[in-house]
Amino acid sequence: MGKSIFGADFEESKRIINFKKLSNTLKNDTSMNRSLPRRLFAFFIAGTLLFSAMLGLLFAMPFGLRSAAETGSVRHLSSEAVIMIGNIGQAMLIPNIIVFVIMLLSACFSILIPKRDISRQIFSGFPFLGSMIYTATVPFIYITGMLAFNRFGISGLLLQVLVGFLLIALIFYQGYLRTKAQLYGEANNRDSFYTKLILGITIGTSFILLILSQTVFKGLTSDFNAKWYSYLLGLGVTVTMVVFAYSFRKMSDFCLFQGFYMMKYSKQYKDYLQIADENWYRGGRKKEQK
Repeated sequence: MGKSIFGADFEESKRIINFKKLSNTLKNDTSMNRSLPRRLFAFFIAGTLLFSAMLGLLFAMPFGLRSAAETGSVRHLSSEAVIMIGNIGQAMLIPNIIVFVIMLLSACFSILIPKRDISRQIFSGFPFLGSMIYTATVPFIYITGMLAFNRFGISGLLLQVLVGFLLIALIFYQGYLRTKAQLYGEANNRDSFYTKLILGITIGTSFILLILSQTVFKGLTSDFNAKWYSYLLGLGVTVTMVVFAYSFRKMSDFCLFQGFYMMKYSKQYKDYLQIADENWYRGGRKKEQK
């Protein structure tokens, strides 16, 4: 397991390539070979709707939550929980702006100015899809964090966040070991151990919050805490972070590792997958039609 995950040769790299998915993707219409009007439509029409939604969730939601709490419009939850999450969202303004700009620029280069062949196009989709997963996760963190703080207090929220970051690191490391072992055809004896460890930490944290609820992890006074489902919804921070980790790991497997080797051995994979030049190279279909 001492070899680099990016140091495999062509024959070794074929072990991690999803040929069925790639063949379907590469043989169908891709943004790289679409006409300029269609790319402009995808970016400015569909993209405007997507980016507007992301702007609202990333930036408008925290200010809206805080404004609702200050005007007394909050029902069922404690206003303190809503204000705190609103403050956290405002503190995350700069990181969110950075991620949003990365997503915007990567979408621009992927759709409006695509790469010269499909293998590089797949690899360049990594920052766009990664930013998409981030921007989809952050609003859920705001909502679940508000519920967790209301149900278990600040100590319960911090516990879930710390456990969540630990689980993210374990899930990423497990995926790294799994991909590396598959790449070099080696046995991965620790995979089941990490799976049990991730499951055990998740269940253990849930039981700790349940047993010590209203004592160590005492929530705020509100109608929400009286509901039977408040405990389950209060665990949403950990669940959201685990879903984020698995989603990002799966996207990395396709765009980062597979995309890297598709780009590194571009000509070999074009011949191996039997993809025609008009589907592989940018503008190939247009040239073929001419």
